[in-house]
Amino acid sequence: MILLQNVITIHRPALPIYQSVIEKTRGLSIRTQALRAALSRTGQQQQQQQQQQQQAQAAQEQSVVVEGAR
Repeated sequence: MILLQNVITIHRPALPIYQSVIEKTRGLSIRTQALRAALSRTGQQQQQQQQQQQQAQAAQEQSVVVEGAR
């Protein structure tokens, strides 16, 4: 740390290239897992909505068939 004219400069030693690559890869892995989890939740919600819509349509079709038979 060097103190000149009320300015503080901190010099950090550079990380070895291998450690830098490992840290960047770790961060990328964590973000990828989070993205995969978010996409999985979204896909499950869409499937549930589609199933509910199909069930509602099937129920409407059954009621139409029953009313038509009367």
